[in-house]
Amino acid sequence: MENQHRCIQEIRIRALETGQAEMRVYVKDIHEDIQEIKSALKEMRPVVNGFGRDNNQLWQAIVMEVIKLAMFSISILGGIVGAVKILGK
Repeated sequence: MENQHRCIQEIRIRALETGQAEMRVYVKDIHEDIQEIKSALKEMRPVVNGFGRDNNQLWQAIVMEVIKLAMFSISILGGIVGAVKILGK
């Protein structure tokens, strides 16, 4: 009986370790996406400054992309948290 309990615990631990490794990959991907957005914004800054304050469409496009990325990141993190909770039970 004790061996069976130990085997179940080992399976759960492996599942949690796998989930944690996947979460690290997702977090790394999100971090890379954020870095790409930062570099894109730095490249756009001189262009935006050249247009002045009248160019709202450019800023609207930038804000929409940032919002999309934030929603995507939150969705991924929510899925990871949900998976960890399911695997933890």
